[in-house]
Amino acid sequence: MKHTKILLGLVLALSILVTPVAAEEEVDKVILAGEANYPDAVVGSSVSEKLGIPLILTEVEELPEEAESALDEYAPEEVIVIGGPAVVSEEIIEQLREDYEVSRLWGMSRYGTAQEIVERFWPEGAESVVLVEDRMDDERGEILAASRAFAGERPVIPIPEGKVPAGITNQLEEMGVEEVDVVGIDPEGIQEELGDLGIGVGEEVRAQNREQLRNEARERANERVEAGDRLLVVASQGHRDVISAPSVPDHRPFLVSSEDEIDELIDLIEERDVEEVKIVGQPELAGEIAEALEDVDVEVDLVVERATEAVAQASELAKENRPEFAERFAQRNQEWRQRIEEADERVQGRAGKEIERTRGIFEDWDGEELEGRVDEAEAAFEEGDYQRAREIAQEVRTEARGRRYEEVREDPGAIAEEVRRETDSVRERTQELREMNEEFGEKMQEEMTIEERIQVIEEFRGRRREKVHEIVEQAGYIDREETEDVSDWIRRAGREPGPP
Repeated sequence: MKHTKILLGLVLALSILVTPVAAEEEVDKVILAGEANYPDAVVGSSVSEKLGIPLILTEVEELPEEAESALDEYAPEEVIVIGGPAVVSEEIIEQLREDYEVSRLWGMSRYGTAQEIVERFWPEGAESVVLVEDRMDDERGEILAASRAFAGERPVIPIPEGKVPAGITNQLEEMGVEEVDVVGIDPEGIQEELGDLGIGVGEEVRAQNREQLRNEARERANERVEAGDRLLVVASQGHRDVISAPSVPDHRPFLVSSEDEIDELIDLIEERDVEEVKIVGQPELAGEIAEALEDVDVEVDLVVERATEAVAQASELAKENRPEFAERFAQRNQEWRQRIEEADERVQGRAGKEIERTRGIFEDWDGEELEGRVDEAEAAFEEGDYQRAREIAQEVRTEARGRRYEEVREDPGAIAEEVRRETDSVRERTQELREMNEEFGEKMQEEMTIEERIQVIEEFRGRRREKVHEIVEQAGYIDREETEDVSDWIRRAGREPGPP
């Protein structure tokens, strides 16, 4: 091994910070993600890769000293918090607002949060995305992390097993997605849903069980390592290890879950002529990896020697790589703004839909103050600042969602219903309409008076209208005209009850 850096890397990084070049370049946005929910950090790292934005981790109730130090060093204009109040408390938000502009992106589930992230940072759309079947009870997070490793700068979107939630289906269409890569146990059902939208399935990473899927996803990620690449080796024995290094400029992630996988790492280093390896994650396994690399011609930086906890490791890496993040942000942010300008028509259309959806919140919910903010979004839209209009509308929905969360936080049944609304697919919702119609047919077979029949018909018509309104509100498809599309599913499944 060339040498193991303990304090030297930190000293060098700090010395670079005082150079004129570093002083000229700033990063005006930083992502803060809760360490309690690994998908937030992993999905957020796609944004970090795309825009050169550092991602820092926080605990739930308190901003750790290491995270606060990293934020002080970057001194960004805006801190983008990923995760709801259950993973990043309101107290942390209020603390941050004393020094920074703060926006929060979140949903009632990991799938809703991912949707909000993509909505904010891919306004120009994307030709390709990666969908990953990611279960709520997954305690390791390695499938999602490995999928992120081979996704590059494309959005990585977790979905429930075997289906694409209605909101994400709508989002893919609005983004102009032409092809998706799918990581999962059973992609066939997903293929059918996407095929109805004209979206093709490119690469499939599939397996019979989750252990096989993890290994297959890791293998695909490792195939992306090219000659001369630098590696970020994650010693992973749990989801907190996965999130300890969500993004480091110009480093390819490589997951190692046990001693048995170290030989695979050594082979890759030698085959691809890797010159530098940073090791993060679980300290004991990380130490074993570093020891195994002592006889390998590679420079090793054992980050866990400086910070043993995941939150501290992520903050340490963010600080150490400040010059690289600043340089990348200066380039990537300019490229992103240019892509938004080139996709002006699409951004305009999506901004209009964002405002319309946000206005819809207030049909069943009173929020005069927030309605005034929607007026701001519309004013920005009229001025041609479509991206700003979208951001304001998204902020309003986030605030409304937070108030709704406060209303239901002590009611598990209500929270489950909110999560269901984010995870149901359009097909599932139209199936509810079919079942409703079957129930109506059975009811109409019963003996009853004309008045009773009229009452039953009116009741079912009201229930049907509510269900169709929910589908339209969440999926936004009612105005589509193509045959064999989602609106046809709604019409066929939700046919009006007949006369008495």
